[in-house]
Amino acid sequence: MKILKALLSLSCISILTSSLSCAAEPYPTKTFDAVYQMSGPQGNHTMRMVSDGKGHMRSETSANGQKFITITDYPAHVAITLMEAQKMAIKTPLKSTTDEPVTDEASARKHNARSLGSKVVLGHPCKGWQYTAPEGQSEVWVGDDIGYLVRSTNTSSAGTMTMDLKTFSGGAPSQDLFAVPPGYHYMPTGM
Repeated sequence: MKILKALLSLSCISILTSSLSCAAEPYPTKTFDAVYQMSGPQGNHTMRMVSDGKGHMRSETSANGQKFITITDYPAHVAITLMEAQKMAIKTPLKSTTDEPVTDEASARKHNARSLGSKVVLGHPCKGWQYTAPEGQSEVWVGDDIGYLVRSTNTSSAGTMTMDLKTFSGGAPSQDLFAVPPGYHYMPTGM
C-alpha cells in the first residue's frame, strides 16, 4: 500500500509537469541530461531527465522517501517504473496522443499559447509561452541556447508546481540508463 501511495504521489507530480507527457508520440529527438528542482504541493524534489534522442527517456524522482525511476521506450510504446528498494519493475503501456508540450512557436500555436516574449531565465536566453492545458494553466520558458525546458510553472486544482533547470548537458548518455538492471523482477500489471 505504501508503494502504491508513493506511485500515486509521483503520478501527481508527472501530471502537473507538461514536459513529462507519457504519450506515445512525440518524444525528444535530441540527446540531453537535465536536472530540475521541482517545488509544489508534494514538497521539493529533484528530478533528472535523460534522453538518447532516439525515443528513450529516463526520469529519476524522489517522493515520500523513495526513489522512482521511469524508463520510457516510445518506439515500443511502454514505460517501466523501477523501484530500487524492492528491486521491482512495473511495465505500463503508453497512451497514443497528439498532445505535445509547448517548446517552440509551432507547438505554441497548437495550444493557442500566448507569447510571453524573450528574457533570461536562470542564466539562459529564453522564449516563454502561457497556455491552458487539461491539467491547468501552464507557463513555460524554453532556452534558445539549449532548445529545452528551463522553467515550467503549472497551476491546477492540486496547487502550483514549478520546475527549474539546475544542470544541462547535451552529451550522449550511456545506453545502460535505458535498460532494466539485472536482479529486478516485474510486477504483474496485466500487460
